[in-house]
Amino acid sequence: MTLNLTSLDGLATHLATAIDVADLGIFIRDLDRIHGEWNARMYQLFGFDPAQGLPTQAQWLERVHPDDRDRMALSRDLIINQGEGFVEHKYRVLLPDGQVRWISQRARCESIAGRQTLFGVNMDITEQIESEAIRRDKLAAEREIQSKNDLLERVSHELRTPLNAVLGFAQMLQAEFPDANTLPRSRIDAIVSAGERLLALVNDLLELSSLQSSHQPLRSNPLPVADLVHEALPFVEGLAQAARIKLQLGTLEGVIDADRVRMRQVLIHLVTNAVRYNRPGGEVRIESTAGSHAVTLCIEDTGSGLKPEQIEAMFQPLNRLGREHSSIQGSGMGLAIVKALVDRMGGQITVRSEPGAGSRFEIDMPRVQDQAHAPAMQLPSPVSVTRAASEPRQARVLYIEDNPVNAMLVNELVTNHTSLEVLIEENGTLGVSRAQAWQPDLVLIDMQLPDFDGFEVLRRLKENPDTASLLCIALSANVVPDYIARALAEGFDDYWTKPIDFSDFLNALERLFPHSVRHSPLQ
Repeated sequence: MTLNLTSLDGLATHLATAIDVADLGIFIRDLDRIHGEWNARMYQLFGFDPAQGLPTQAQWLERVHPDDRDRMALSRDLIINQGEGFVEHKYRVLLPDGQVRWISQRARCESIAGRQTLFGVNMDITEQIESEAIRRDKLAAEREIQSKNDLLERVSHELRTPLNAVLGFAQMLQAEFPDANTLPRSRIDAIVSAGERLLALVNDLLELSSLQSSHQPLRSNPLPVADLVHEALPFVEGLAQAARIKLQLGTLEGVIDADRVRMRQVLIHLVTNAVRYNRPGGEVRIESTAGSHAVTLCIEDTGSGLKPEQIEAMFQPLNRLGREHSSIQGSGMGLAIVKALVDRMGGQITVRSEPGAGSRFEIDMPRVQDQAHAPAMQLPSPVSVTRAASEPRQARVLYIEDNPVNAMLVNELVTNHTSLEVLIEENGTLGVSRAQAWQPDLVLIDMQLPDFDGFEVLRRLKENPDTASLLCIALSANVVPDYIARALAEGFDDYWTKPIDFSDFLNALERLFPHSVRHSPLQ
């Protein structure tokens, strides 16, 4: 069908309105592209002045982006060869003011007034292209974050699982040699110390990687600085007393907007460093001042101070600033974690220090103006086990674990130090079946099993009326915070981590089963 312009006279006004509403640039040109007509929107799309007349083919091509110019120079031949169908192009134009805009063009060869003519419409699709690019970038970022999280979970499990064996058997040997002054015990203690340092390094690496890979904001609450400082001090007072360092509190004013647990972690890290790298008999001063929009929290020490190049490298992971060979323990990860946490909470950390004059760390956090604050954190009550008073049987623990070393450690620990009865199954299928038949009082579930994971074990137990009310606790080497949060959200009663600290493990069992744990050298 051909387009007869004379038949459109009665629709001219409506057609012009429709074109304006659609924001379309319309062009009609003869095959040699010398004669033709553009509407007003076409001139706007390509940055030409209508008073200068119809642009030539060469002038139009000059406005096409250099990377698309060769392709668009051949567009006429493509349109002609297409026949009656439309040819669609997406290309960029470079406007005189430097803007780059995306154009979508649909064109065909028409017979107009008996002449073969190029006819087409152009539309600015820059916003659409940019929105698609943002969406693709967002999806790519989400896939990258998920990939990093998956890697963190695997690394956490693979690194901490062998450490569970090293530290577990070393703790058993410590119990066999209770006299700390013997040579065997001193060697065992060295193994435990080295294992704990390696575990601390693994934990710090995993935490920093988790913070850097996640873009989710931390929980935010109005928190009085004074409360946070008093919560953090008990964790460092023993270290300060042993090092003869005096902890001094100045004015602690202001309420900040922060995550309570993470902010307390920041304070513990900084005060611990201020104690460790101080001089004997030195001081650590903690104070805060409230400004109009931020609260500045300061931790100042009387240590040896830092050189400018040390300050510059201070927040780099695994950089101990030349103290690698000192007697002071540390992984070189603490300050990197501190900075990542402060950044995630919308704050800023700076350091002032001079050699011989000590160091001053300042954290600026958003201030809460109305002085309202969150209630003090309440630790969750320990889960408990209830059984009918008439039930005489021994309390039962089912451990679903495929790693024979982990299974051996828990079995010996429970058997030797409690009155609990323990059974172990090596995969999820056997574990679920055993739970239904045996009705244990506690199910410990490893999260990485050969047939299906701990989440599926929990789901199958909860959907069966015979096992739905069983106490289920995850026992895993995976310590990635998001993974732990997911486990608790999906219904695990608690989440215990490997490597197992024997004393903590036995204390937890005693809370669940009072009087079941026998006193031992481990406690």
